[in-house]
Amino acid sequence: MTDLCILAEVSHSGYYAWIARTDSVSIREERDYADYLLLKRVHNRHKGKIGYRGLYMEMLDLIGGPMNHKRILRIMRKFGIVTKIRRKNAYRKIAKAHMNIRLYQTT
Repeated sequence: MTDLCILAEVSHSGYYAWIARTDSVSIREERDYADYLLLKRVHNRHKGKIGYRGLYMEMLDLIGGPMNHKRILRIMRKFGIVTKIRRKNAYRKIAKAHMNIRLYQTT
């Protein structure tokens, strides 16, 4: 054991802390996956057009309590849940500018 710690340049306490932490990490992974399935179901129901704020509001209703928005963002990044973003319509902007020009010309 001592030889391995020296070889890996890790302290004894660091090794034992890592061993103790592996159980909590696996529990967190399982909990994250269960939350991912729930978030993915809501995200698909909204056809991918709901962001983390909307997911937060849905979770309030669905699980009866809040899920931290930072946790939602972390799970979205971890499992690749991406929100569709509506793009601006360039033609609408051109039409508004054209309309404003007409208004100025008539007055």
